[in-house]
Amino acid sequence: MDQLTKELQSAPGGGSEADMFSELEDAMKTMIFRWTVCLCRYERYYKINAHKERIKEIVHIGKKFLKRIEGGRNPYDKDIL
Repeated sequence: MDQLTKELQSAPGGGSEADMFSELEDAMKTMIFRWTVCLCRYERYYKINAHKERIKEIVHIGKKFLKRIEGGRNPYDKDIL
């Protein structure tokens, strides 16, 4: 992750605002699609109460990241996750 962050920070900027919004929207749709597929595919595990807490922990990581972005934080911040 750190290597990817460094590469992204040093990459020349390109594209337009529309490109950025398109990528962000696609990333959100992809995340929702993947969670839906995963939870449907592994429904028998998803329904086990013992797994609910770990699922909540993973959800919390995503929510924390998005809240920080919503609040204006830089996505490259090391402590963002």
